[in-house]
Amino acid sequence: MTPTRQVVRRLSADDVLAFIHIPKTAGSTLAALLDPLLPGRRLPVHELGPLDRMRAGEIAAARSIAGHFPASVVEALWGADCIQLTILREPLARFTSHFRQLQVEALGYDPERAQEDVWDYSRVRQMSLGDFVADPGILLRRAVNLQTRYLAMEIMPEGWRSGAAAPFELLVLYKNTLASGKEWPLDTAKARLERMAWFGLVERFQESLFLLSFSFAWRPMQNVVRLNAVKNKAARDAIDDEILARMVSYNTQDLALYTFAQQLFETRYQGAIDYLFERHGSRRHARMRQPYDPAALDELLLRHYSAIREPRKRAMDLSGGVRFAWDRALTGAFGWSMLESSSK
Repeated sequence: MTPTRQVVRRLSADDVLAFIHIPKTAGSTLAALLDPLLPGRRLPVHELGPLDRMRAGEIAAARSIAGHFPASVVEALWGADCIQLTILREPLARFTSHFRQLQVEALGYDPERAQEDVWDYSRVRQMSLGDFVADPGILLRRAVNLQTRYLAMEIMPEGWRSGAAAPFELLVLYKNTLASGKEWPLDTAKARLERMAWFGLVERFQESLFLLSFSFAWRPMQNVVRLNAVKNKAARDAIDDEILARMVSYNTQDLALYTFAQQLFETRYQGAIDYLFERHGSRRHARMRQPYDPAALDELLLRHYSAIREPRKRAMDLSGGVRFAWDRALTGAFGWSMLESSSK
């Protein structure tokens, strides 16, 4: 991607924006940062279970979606052309964090209230990481290659037509699909990632936020929150070699997807930097090399925001009547830019 071909997307009131939150990829933190940017009608649920209880019209009317929804479900319910975002994480770190999260959830598990012991929390409570990777049970099959599955798996029943109401017990279909242990095509996951309007990497979180701000011409974002983080994470160098080898063997698809994502992210990120330097930079910026100064990138992103957003605001001046500038789109009542505080 060359600098002059870098894509900057302006969202309209009719666009549907979907954040695909893959578990344990800093998605809660990212969702909190995205929240003030999305003033369109929001889907009020973040899991598949509650989605089963919503009317088809309510689902279709949503313009902002954020939750644990596989990409195929998002495309089936809101169309293949909806604007998708996601964030990926180094697979072994995500796998370990997923195990720790299951242990946290197991503390509040009530087997008498569960209709089926799908999660088998009674065992995971006492497990070590070594026990977990050695266990052939359903917990392990739910955690492996999860990033690839979220982007590649198909869970809609055969014969389901796009535009129809969401099938009842969508959550059960999802759980059964994961529990099957089936591997889905890695190429499908890669293709969906390439079509994403934006995706980030946990290990390059602040750079991911810079790229997000650039991609939608939003004000520069800084990471100031950290939500749903699991404590007592196991450091990779502290994990036994045999356990580590098993984790690698279980997550080969995710490891390949992440390698692909790293390369694609670097291409997009460097393309955005080149664009900013070319359009808004000075001699001082031309001398910059990675790692780029965050303050300098903030400055360039703010110029980028102003260059795209401010002309649209000036297109309508009501101080002496109404004046239209026909060389640009008119400003509407549905902005997708960040909410700005008033001094009044």
